[in-house]
Amino acid sequence: MKRVMLLSLVLLLALSASACKSPSEAIGEAVAEKMLESVEDVDVDIDSGEITLEGKEGGKISIGGTKWPDTDIAKTIPEFKKGTISSVISSDDGFMIAIDEVDKKDFENYLVNIKKDFSEQPIEGRTEEIYTYNALNADKVLLMISYDSEMKVLEISVQKTSE
Repeated sequence: MKRVMLLSLVLLLALSASACKSPSEAIGEAVAEKMLESVEDVDVDIDSGEITLEGKEGGKISIGGTKWPDTDIAKTIPEFKKGTISSVISSDDGFMIAIDEVDKKDFENYLVNIKKDFSEQPIEGRTEEIYTYNALNADKVLLMISYDSEMKVLEISVQKTSE
C-alpha cells in the first residue's frame, strides 16, 4: 500500500512540477518531499520539474526533465539531437526518453547509426505508422526504440541486462 501511495504521489508531483514556481508551490514541494521520505525511507529532491529519489542504501532514479541523461548508461548510445525532449526517466541501470517533433528522415539516419553498435539478437517490427527496433550491444546492454511517424514521437529505452 505504501508503494502505491508513493507512486501516486510521485506521478502527481511529476505532472504538477514546473520551472516557474510561486512561494506556495515551493512550500508544497518541501512538504511533499518530507511525506515521501517518511513513506519509503528515501531522499527526495524536487527541482525545476524533475524529481529525484535516492534510497538510503543506494540506488537513484530521476523522473522528469527535458535534457539527455548524463549517466554512464546514457553514454552507451549517441545522443539524439533533433526534436524536443518531452520526458525522461533515468537511473544508473537504464533510462527512458520521449522526444517529440522528430522528422522521419532524422529518425532513419539515427537508426542506421544505432544499428552499428546494437546488432545482437535484433527484433524489428513495423506497422503503417510505428517502427520498433530492439537489440543488444556487445556489452549486453538492451536498446528498445520506437518511432511513431504520425505523431512524430521517438521513444528510446536503454537497460543493462544481467547476462
